[in-house]
Amino acid sequence: MTLSVLLAGCGGASTTATTPPVPTSNEAAGGAATAPLDREAFQARAREIAAASGGAVLGWGTGELDDHAGPDDVAVVQVGADQLAYVIETGDGRWWRIDVEADGKSAPWLPTDAVDASASPPVEPTWADGDVTAIDHQQAHHPGYERVRIAIAGGAIVALHHEVLDDAREDDTPRVHAFATTAAACAGACPPLTSLGAWFVRAVTGPVDAADVVAPR
Repeated sequence: MTLSVLLAGCGGASTTATTPPVPTSNEAAGGAATAPLDREAFQARAREIAAASGGAVLGWGTGELDDHAGPDDVAVVQVGADQLAYVIETGDGRWWRIDVEADGKSAPWLPTDAVDASASPPVEPTWADGDVTAIDHQQAHHPGYERVRIAIAGGAIVALHHEVLDDAREDDTPRVHAFATTAAACAGACPPLTSLGAWFVRAVTGPVDAADVVAPR
């Protein structure tokens, strides 16, 4: 919205100046103009994803998950007996989804305390407003684990950190690749998540429109 004001000109004449709109946080960071995210619409979309698979929303909240300044919304949705989806709406209105294996050996990232998805009726988690800068997912296997910190940078879902322990029984040490601490610090150094070959990552989707995040093509 512009605001017109009258300024005194030469000889007492008046001229009209237009005050430019205040840039959004993404514009200030060099990104596209954005409107504030609609939390209720985001929550409705997360519920829709859960309902489509007979699952439940396990957690949701606000973080800074991409390389543009400004809040992003994220939800963790159970979408099957052994699968979770991390669903993100970034501040520019684009949607992203990471589907991962989730079983008794998983250590999923949750923005709030774990929710009992088996409760009837299901109990929704509280919204968490925090300073989260990445999704940290760890999957154990016998006798080791694989861990990855996930964010969005350069228009792609990327890894900030990748850590693998093959066999703890043989005094193996973790292989650690630390690419950046935040998405904003990637500067092209963070590899696409799909390039890691992480065996527990089942699908990576985005950027897409809101409708396509429910049932990825």
